[in-house]
Amino acid sequence: MTPAQIEALFFSELTRRISMLPAQQIEAAKNVLIQLQESVSKIIECDPQSFYEGEMGNCVKRLKKACDQSVQRLEKPSLRISTIGTTSSGKSTLVNAIIGRRLAPMEADEMSAGILTFAHGENSRMVVEKTENAVWETGEWTGLNDEQLYLKLGAVKEAHGNDGIMVAYHKEKKKRNNLEAPHVRIETPILPVIFSELLNLPDGIQFEISDLPGLKGDKDRQNLKVIQEKTKNTFSLVVMDYTQTDESSRASLLQELKDVVEAMYGSTDAMIFLLNKINLRTRDDQKLEYRYDKLKNEIAQQLNLSSAPDLLGIDAQLLYYVQCAWGPDKKPLPPNQQRTRLLEDCMDDCSKTFRQKKKEMPEVKKWLNNHEDNLEELPDEGFQKLFQWAHIWSGGNDFWNTLRQRISERFPELVIFPALHETLTAFKEFAGKTGEMARIRKIETKELVEQERNRINEEMSIVLKQVEFRQQMFQVQIKSIIEDLKKNDTKATNRAIDSLTKIFPALGNLKSVIEDVGNDLLLNIIIPVRDAFKQGNSVYDLESSLGSSLSATNARHVAQAYDYYSRKFLRMDLADNGLSFKIKKDDASGIKQLEKAEQLCINLYQRMREALSARSEFVLQTKSQKIEEIIVSILLDESRHITEIIKNTLSSYKEAKNSLPDFDLFIQAKEIKLPDNLFSIPEPKHTDKSQWEKTGTEKYSYTYETGTCFKDEHTGYATRDKNGFVFYRDLKLPGADAMGEQWLKGIDIAKDSLWEKLAEWISNAFEGALSQYSNALIQSQKFFEEECNKQIRILEEQGNAEIERWDNISELLKIADSVHDELKPLTITTKGQGESYA
Repeated sequence: MTPAQIEALFFSELTRRISMLPAQQIEAAKNVLIQLQESVSKIIECDPQSFYEGEMGNCVKRLKKACDQSVQRLEKPSLRISTIGTTSSGKSTLVNAIIGRRLAPMEADEMSAGILTFAHGENSRMVVEKTENAVWETGEWTGLNDEQLYLKLGAVKEAHGNDGIMVAYHKEKKKRNNLEAPHVRIETPILPVIFSELLNLPDGIQFEISDLPGLKGDKDRQNLKVIQEKTKNTFSLVVMDYTQTDESSRASLLQELKDVVEAMYGSTDAMIFLLNKINLRTRDDQKLEYRYDKLKNEIAQQLNLSSAPDLLGIDAQLLYYVQCAWGPDKKPLPPNQQRTRLLEDCMDDCSKTFRQKKKEMPEVKKWLNNHEDNLEELPDEGFQKLFQWAHIWSGGNDFWNTLRQRISERFPELVIFPALHETLTAFKEFAGKTGEMARIRKIETKELVEQERNRINEEMSIVLKQVEFRQQMFQVQIKSIIEDLKKNDTKATNRAIDSLTKIFPALGNLKSVIEDVGNDLLLNIIIPVRDAFKQGNSVYDLESSLGSSLSATNARHVAQAYDYYSRKFLRMDLADNGLSFKIKKDDASGIKQLEKAEQLCINLYQRMREALSARSEFVLQTKSQKIEEIIVSILLDESRHITEIIKNTLSSYKEAKNSLPDFDLFIQAKEIKLPDNLFSIPEPKHTDKSQWEKTGTEKYSYTYETGTCFKDEHTGYATRDKNGFVFYRDLKLPGADAMGEQWLKGIDIAKDSLWEKLAEWISNAFEGALSQYSNALIQSQKFFEEECNKQIRILEEQGNAEIERWDNISELLKIADSVHDELKPLTITTKGQGESYA
């Protein structure tokens, strides 16, 4: 089978997946992949020597390695789901409901701040990675039951003798910043795999679901980066709290939702929004349908969606109880202590739902009369009836149906694309190089081959010079811009920013990102501290206020610095105008008091700098996807320029384009590293000065005369002022507003520094991509020259005997190239969204 036929088969087989179940899609991909491997082998067998030598040999190795990996991935395909959401939305309860096991700690919202992943396995296995500074247990355990696993995670020392992993993490996190969160993986039989019909999952699929903390659960940049990686290429369940959807709370909820979705690298195409705790709705609340419609439209507006998203109401608590009580098997657990306890808890915690359904449904009333007081002997048919009802009342049926449909729609993107992407990219390179080999093999005379070799070398040299010229021009421009940004001059900075956005229009979007960072720091740190001084707030109130935006350590440090300073010196009555000291240097007691005030003020400023730096890094990390999209768009624009250069320079571009390196493969958006001194906030400092003034009095003598004819001389005594230089130490401590203005100025300076770092970052990314691409072009040039030299040797030794074979391959590869351009359905969902390697 030719490459063109192979790709056509991929196209025809995989576009039929709209009517396929996920298992059928996997099977189709496996079959075509096998044919791909067989067909490539047949092509290579036509001329093994040509395909195993030089750069072509490396290309074949890359394709073989990619095919082997694809076979392994399709044998054990992987589907990952992540739960993200707003504060106290019940994510962990939902995760337990989905897996049908009581494993994720649910006692407190902060328990879900670790990175907790559940995967299907035949036996129980728990792995806690060893991370730096971990004070909790790490290692591997097997054979633990559900209760033991639960306590491993969430036990409290006072009740169980030792702290569980999540509790120990939270206690230690209050003592230090930048503590890496626990990474926990638990393998155990879980519901969606046992009941494969719930999601129509293929046999043998590696299914996992991660319970991830919200933005307010972990405010450390490094931990956020790890969480972001966990949500990439996953299907996400975004959980919100129904009790926060009233008119007074909904705006805050939507803003937090936007922050969460943006920060977690979420693709809204692969999300279901869940409104949990609908069982808490009261009679005075608006109808659920009205609240759903309103919230869906507001979510679409907040996230800039073209249409309203899926939004399902759910009572995760009720769903959790009945699915956990059922047990990890297709048949319900026999009556036992665990099942009875779960059902009794269900009746207590969900009593409102049962009371309501008892009034509405006579059948439920009858069931409760017969079984409510005797749950330990509840027969299977009675339990099955409760199970069915709970799925309807909790929204479980709608949840599973919607999740099944959405996973089916996005299965090619989530499962098949990751398995096949590298193979298809490697095959594209293989087909391109094979086509170029065929083109050169068709040349009939040595003279024409030499002409072709010279032409390619000349044209590729021109391309390389033009790429190098673009590098040099860019560096000249960017160097001038960076120099302007370093001047700490407003006009120069604005000029530099304008220049940047003219060169790269996409950078205009960065202005809003940087403004967002500044506004966040103002609203979440500066204003609360300033107002605490003006209002005389307690240290505990300020720490609580800052705790929603800062780590526990940073919030405590700022609050303590505020407390010491405000209690000792800048009291509420002095907060408006500040406090001035002017102490004579020989006043030891006064100088000591001044130095203490100065040190406490410096300490406050230092803690504010630390808090502003930590928060800015965290906020920038939440915006990292947007920043990366901007830099990628800049490099993609450059890719179009490079392609145009090659297209206009290479006379054989149409035939050779697939054998040339793809600039897009060298596009990478690396992490921005912020300088340690990003926030430069001048601290109030004392000044020493002297002034000429009265320093005391002194007695002095003078002479005078009396008498007229006979004068007598006398000595008199008097007192006069004594003047001299007096040395003082002055200190002016700013009031609350003045401090706020100084801190705000520090943010403005930081913005300028941030632009400088962004310019350097863009410069490095641009330079790196072009340098790597230039090296790849040089390798392509060597490949062309190598093939031309081979053809000269073949013509010298064999004449035109090879032309017929390569003529046929060349024609077949023309078809393959045209089919390749249409090979987009590979990862396009049934709604027409997704991505393609082509």
